[in-house]
Amino acid sequence: MGLNANILIADTTLTDADLAGIDLQSTVEELTAEAVLLTPAEDRACVVRADGCTIIVDGSDALAEAIDDEAITLPGRIVSAAVVSSVGFSDFLIVDDGHVVRHLCEDDGEIRIDEGQAVPGESDFVFPAEPDEDESADASADGAVDRDGTDAGAVEIDGDLLIQLLPAVAGMDADTDLFALAGTAYTRASAGLVGSDGEPAPAEGAEPARKGLFSRLFRR
Repeated sequence: MGLNANILIADTTLTDADLAGIDLQSTVEELTAEAVLLTPAEDRACVVRADGCTIIVDGSDALAEAIDDEAITLPGRIVSAAVVSSVGFSDFLIVDDGHVVRHLCEDDGEIRIDEGQAVPGESDFVFPAEPDEDESADASADGAVDRDGTDAGAVEIDGDLLIQLLPAVAGMDADTDLFALAGTAYTRASAGLVGSDGEPAPAEGAEPARKGLFSRLFRR
């Protein structure tokens, strides 16, 4: 079974007002991160507040749409990871007070976004790409590959390791087990506003929102 995960770690204790900015509202009910990771659903996210940090394990589209719209304006430093292993998608993002510090995104075996400089710990889940026998001959003629046939500078993201190591990259205890966390269930504030096609209904007179890459991948 492939891993589907969309996780955000903030270095501050985010308030409900902060989370409303990415379309999440509290249900007051308890929820484990494991439940979201193993059985993701459109209508729930687990929010854990501990040791001055906030961890969001999202099964809804809230984080995906915020990333698509470049609308993560949460305070402090935000480290997020999104993985859909069944389609070879991995995304690693760091935002500091609304400004992108690092963004690395791999989709279907190709790096689509490579913004900013590598950060400490990144080399533990980003590795040189495996050589492609079908393409290495042509690339070699152009001098674009190393001796082992790998595209010079090409990398790939190990999505499983990215999720496992995300707490450490975010400055938390390296032994933090995301699956063992328990917190509060949140849902999309706009979840009840849907049209006949099941998509979120736009405000009166507004154009229907176009789904971005993240939203399409994480739609359940």
